[in-house]
Amino acid sequence: MILFENEIWFPEAFDKATGKMLITDTNGKTIRIVDFEGEDTGADGVFASDNGKYIATIQWISGQSSWRVRIYDAIDGNIVHEQMIEIDEERYSSIVCKVHILEERNECIVVAGRGQQTFLSSFFFS
Repeated sequence: MILFENEIWFPEAFDKATGKMLITDTNGKTIRIVDFEGEDTGADGVFASDNGKYIATIQWISGQSSWRVRIYDAIDGNIVHEQMIEIDEERYSSIVCKVHILEERNECIVVAGRGQQTFLSSFFFS
């Protein structure tokens, strides 16, 4: 669940990935549903930019030894950018990743791990 001043974002189901994010106002009325690209998108993490302009999902693609990061427009649900991050070290395939979206710079930073975090990649999007 992601909380903003006037909105609450949460998955359609808490027990499995469905590829949908429900966005409600603070009174509990559904404002919109964002459909991600693919039902399992977001299974490894869903993140929001500080002001709620963008949603990012991350997903491990085992056959490609890569993390796939997708940036979505939070209003219309369209994909703004997709980036594959190839991983050379096996240990980064099972570590929880975190995605930081810097709205003012249109930059995405991906780190892995809890506690001491390891930088994996950064990229710009438009």
